[in-house]
Amino acid sequence: AHSIWVSAAAETGVAGFLAFLLVVYVAARLWRYAVAKAPDAESAALLAGLGGGAAAYLVAGLFNTLTMHASHTLLFWAFLGMIERLGIESRQRSGRAEAASAFMGAVAVAFGFGAIWTVGLAGEARAFARAMATPDPAERLLFLPDKPRLPAGSFRALYERSRAAAARGDLLVAAESGRQALALRPHHVEALNGVAVALVRAGVLPEEPERHLRHAIEVAPYYYKSYYHLGLLEGKRDRPAEARALFGESLARNPGHARSCYYRGVIQLQEGKDEPGRVDLRRARGLGMDVARELREEYPALAADPRLEEFFR
Repeated sequence: AHSIWVSAAAETGVAGFLAFLLVVYVAARLWRYAVAKAPDAESAALLAGLGGGAAAYLVAGLFNTLTMHASHTLLFWAFLGMIERLGIESRQRSGRAEAASAFMGAVAVAFGFGAIWTVGLAGEARAFARAMATPDPAERLLFLPDKPRLPAGSFRALYERSRAAAARGDLLVAAESGRQALALRPHHVEALNGVAVALVRAGVLPEEPERHLRHAIEVAPYYYKSYYHLGLLEGKRDRPAEARALFGESLARNPGHARSCYYRGVIQLQEGKDEPGRVDLRRARGLGMDVARELREEYPALAADPRLEEFFR
């Protein structure tokens, strides 16, 4: 969510969100009291600036999830801490004020935990940035934890870990990290596709990959890759009619997808539909695909088929 308020409610629940509101309320009351009791104009101006900085964080947080930016969050907690420190100097030491000080001490401890949380988030954000800066999937995996400690960046870290593992060929690791990512965002279309592809490549029974791909189609029926990957799965299950129809659905949403043309063309040739098959292969070649090389590697029998002589000249 593009809002710190919505994120706080979604990630910490009702109790966490109410605790955050309590911190904001107490800090606002303390700030108001400290400004009113400031011993001089310079202290009042300093307190006003600190309160304005904290308020700016909360207002900007209506439109941005600023907890993902450690610098902003650390400044917010630092502002509250400095307001508390300056406020101590101006409070009267009556019994009631002492009780209020004790309460504010507890709040200050909460601020300390907030700062620790921010530092931890900054460490994970730094590791994630290092991971995304390297093109080597094996090196990227070193910086992407399999169990992120902080919820704010967990999905992205797990999703990128799944992608890096798939690129490296660690298909079961890719599938497991993808499943963890889907536990956080069960309707993420790319993650659904990624897990399904990793499972198919790993030789896992087709029921789970099919479930993920059909869910992806239900979530985003306009996304061509879900149809394409499901078409490949149906081809592996020896269901050519279903596969051909799915490649057609993929092309209906992205007419420029060369591989959907290619595989639909191959299926049509295998079904004896020579001219429609050649039309699809020509179209795939026109889209930049090396049809001859792909046929030699995947379908060596078709490479010697006289019907496809034009592709091997």
